[in-house]
Amino acid sequence: MIRFFAFFRSLPRGASSISMQWLLLPVLGKFSPFLFLLQTPLLRSKGGKPLPEIAVFLAVAAVYTIYMGVRALAAGAEAEEPIAENLPLIIVPALVLWCARAPLRLDLGWVFRGTVGLLIAIFCLASYEKWALNVLRPELLLGNPLNLAPLLLVPCMLMTIRDLAPCERWRWAGLIGFCLGGYVIGGLAQSRGVFLVFAGLVVIRLAFEVWSPAPIRERVKTCTVIIAAMGLVVASLAFNPSVSTRYVVAAQSLSQSSAPSSSEPAPVKGWSTGLRIEMLVEGWRKFEERPVLGHGPQHRFTSVFPRDSSFPLRASHLHNDFLTHAVGGGLIGALLLCIVLAMPAVTGFARAAGLPRRMAHNRRQIGALASAAFFGVAAVNNVFFVSISTYTTTLSLVMVLLIQAALRETAPAAGTAGPIAQRDRNL
Repeated sequence: MIRFFAFFRSLPRGASSISMQWLLLPVLGKFSPFLFLLQTPLLRSKGGKPLPEIAVFLAVAAVYTIYMGVRALAAGAEAEEPIAENLPLIIVPALVLWCARAPLRLDLGWVFRGTVGLLIAIFCLASYEKWALNVLRPELLLGNPLNLAPLLLVPCMLMTIRDLAPCERWRWAGLIGFCLGGYVIGGLAQSRGVFLVFAGLVVIRLAFEVWSPAPIRERVKTCTVIIAAMGLVVASLAFNPSVSTRYVVAAQSLSQSSAPSSSEPAPVKGWSTGLRIEMLVEGWRKFEERPVLGHGPQHRFTSVFPRDSSFPLRASHLHNDFLTHAVGGGLIGALLLCIVLAMPAVTGFARAAGLPRRMAHNRRQIGALASAAFFGVAAVNNVFFVSISTYTTTLSLVMVLLIQAALRETAPAAGTAGPIAQRDRNL
């Protein structure tokens, strides 16, 4: 017991406690927010200045949350639900701003190792649910973190950034995690829209590698490895008939000239695609009625489909967060959502001045990939308007900002490999 408390007291504080939350989230699921509220204040850093990346994000998140709250109150009854759903967007960055101070005690090498382990663990758990327990929707595992937030997409992209890996073996382990994560999204969870986002992020990653300040031979090697890894993921999906058939049916549904009516029978495999098309069509029509302020966040779905008979199921959103915000909060709500999700990219490009070229490039790359992941998931699903997704999205955003802050505050001398050039270096 004495040794246990000695180990607990020796743990790094501040940002490392948030790192633990990042890695435990898929394991703890819906219980993770409660642990976050209890653990983070206990492991806070006592000194240092607040991190500007988190401070700016908190200010933007506050504007978004206040507007959506006021709009919900103005829309009438049931305003407490959207207000409560958006509270994590303020609580999480506020606690992180208070707990994580400069200089950061954040070991990016262990964050990298932990993320690799996270991807492998989720693959094993989802595989066990799919094949041993015959669970139809393994993405619902422990609070649905795979579908409601791009919790896997950002780490998958970070896997292939060489300066975050502690050594060559972990770079290869990262690529293995990349392949397994891609298969979970596209194969086990069969979230076809999110998998398209995954493929888009690979293209963005390749573009950044082409423009990297690294030697040409190194850039060619990295691009070749990424393309080969993505090819392996696509091949694993294509040669699995139960998976590839769903993609074919979805493509056929999208090629139709009009959305199928919910009153008409549809094949089970293509049903979800048809319903999403109908959500988009009817949602856009309702948005055009009140384009500036919308109908109120609590009416984001019921205003589009007011009766149970008008749609075969009741949902919390329209499976496109931009349209959901446009219906609920108008153009103002949709614009504020875009600003919140763009914060990693804005931070990466706005605060890279004066850094070595390679580090500045990594900050921009991490920010662009993270924001693209969130924009992509928001376009095909939901990142807010459900309490667990709001928490996971906010924590993911904050984690990316912490990584960017760690890179900014530990700029190496010119000519060095990066902040994790030495094994187990504690930032």
